Amino acid sequence: MFGWGKKAKNVVIELNKAEHRPIARAIVAAGVYIAAADGNIEDSEVNTLRSVIANNKTLAPFVPEANDWTNEFTSLIQSSPRTARLEILRVVEAVRNDRDGAQNVLVAALDIADANGGIGDDERSALTKVAEALGLNLKDYE
Repeated sequence: MFGWGKKAKNVVIELNKAEHRPIARAIVAAGVYIAAADGNIEDSEVNTLRSVIANNKTLAPFVPEANDWTNEFTSLIQSSPRTARLEILRVVEAVRNDRDGAQNVLVAALDIADANGGIGDDERSALTKVAEALGLNLKDYE
């Protein structure tokens, strides 16, 4: 009658988005960090990053924001790599206390690193830093 059911549903959707936004942002941050580790952000890596977000029903609502975050982190890496690394690892570390979220970030980072046919030494080094920021052991997820 008053549309309360629809309003309540929208509130629940927004609360769920708020809960998962840090995880989605951390996945994008880690993904861009890993993609840039070898000095070249390849299309296959960006496509894998977008696919990880789009194909996860919890993260799919963040596709528009994920595109903006990808551009934000890519621009930051290109203009100031040290600042980018610091900012990205802070974003990643923000989900450290959410074990499921942390695991999702690391597994997505591994998929992105492997998107161009294998994980190189530079990517492995970046993955180790991401895992450490998440409080996880990379070897447990390879």
